[in-house]
Amino acid sequence: MAVDTAVTWPAGSTSTSMGRAPYFTNVPIPFAQLPQPLQGMGTHMVYIDPSGELFDIAGPRAGTQGARVSKQFYGDQQWPFDQVLSNSPYIVGATIERQNIPERKFNMGIVIGHHNPPMTEMQYRMAESHWFAGQDETQDGWLGVYTRFSGWRWIPVRPDTSVKTPLTIDPTAYGNNVSEWDVTWLAARPYFTKPALYRTFQSKLAGAPKPPSSNLLVGDLEELIGDTFYTGTLPLSNRGDLPSFASFYVSSPGQAILQDNQSTRMVPMPITGADVGTYMVDTEPGHRTLTAANDPQDNAVFDLIRQSRILDYFLSGIANEGIPLQLQWNNRFIYMIPPKTEVQITVSHSDISGEITAVVPQRFKLSR
Repeated sequence: MAVDTAVTWPAGSTSTSMGRAPYFTNVPIPFAQLPQPLQGMGTHMVYIDPSGELFDIAGPRAGTQGARVSKQFYGDQQWPFDQVLSNSPYIVGATIERQNIPERKFNMGIVIGHHNPPMTEMQYRMAESHWFAGQDETQDGWLGVYTRFSGWRWIPVRPDTSVKTPLTIDPTAYGNNVSEWDVTWLAARPYFTKPALYRTFQSKLAGAPKPPSSNLLVGDLEELIGDTFYTGTLPLSNRGDLPSFASFYVSSPGQAILQDNQSTRMVPMPITGADVGTYMVDTEPGHRTLTAANDPQDNAVFDLIRQSRILDYFLSGIANEGIPLQLQWNNRFIYMIPPKTEVQITVSHSDISGEITAVVPQRFKLSR
């Protein structure tokens, strides 16, 4: 069959509740002749509930699972912000102090049913039960938005308030088998994300060890495990339109030195033994920086022993065994990776078998 020959797809229902996939073929098909679901044009929206059930709520497959968005969807485009102003009788106008970023809310009408041909009453009841079973106020589901320009972007959502839409007539009256509900979702984390970008450094592939650049190191240089480290560079990028902060997964034993995001600042990590296991370094301010796989559970007993030097002396420093890795380190990260920026992250490890994985989250204000 020639490329410009018209393609005929197998007969079948073209409703949103039923459909038949096209035949598989190795013959090139012009893009314009593909069915809409395969073209992927327009805006697609899906909701994945906390149990993993997927709903196509907008786009070519909208309503496949019995529920879809009505005419309006509010809150998916620009992220929320409040301008904080100060006014004074001695100033004309106002002074912009800062911008507060609150939680994000989505408001939409959800239609259950309204298919062609109409659902039966039993189908409608099943679709209604299926949808509301996924609206759990105690757990997040995921809202995903797709366009060919932006790809998939995701945000965790859960119901903000109970549905208050009044019903003036039974949804199944006269065989209609359709209802519409005003739904409001809450996103405590107000930005969309895409899968993070990551790369892994292995000491055994880094060549001969060499001394670190002491003029770039910050912190107590006397706590370095040795004079030479295996060093490499991990090229990564922040493709989002919000600042990002790298996370690192560092193997033990040994010591690592990590670059502070987009800067020349190099931060030594604590020296760890094999019993610590892999540990995570989160460079985002406000987050716990160090978390080890085998962190001890600090409790009131160890805290009491640390407060009493006499007890600690007679117990041969047993209190140190209850200190998480975070409390054994006195340093910090202060820089970020700006939006739409490529960065070369330099990392070092003292052990020949050491591995460091750098992860850069991708965050977006907009859904598409």
